Amino acid sequence: GMLHVMQNHFRQNLVSGLVLNCLGGSPRELVFKHSRNDNGLLDKLLYHLSEEGYGHSNIPFTPLSGSDERQ
Repeated sequence: GMLHVMQNHFRQNLVSGLVLNCLGGSPRELVFKHSRNDNGLLDKLLYHLSEEGYGHSNIPFTPLSGSDERQ
């Protein structure tokens, strides 16, 4: 597949990524669940944006709830 063909490119150029789900419901505040390590680039960025007043909530990682945590 494409991931296999592009793996070297992704390893050299990919910094971070997000999984977006459950976006079709009523408009509400976005919720960001932090990574297992809680110290990645996106974790730091979203903590900073939250401190600056951008509209989202931060919740800690837990493997017990959510859609993708145990894969």
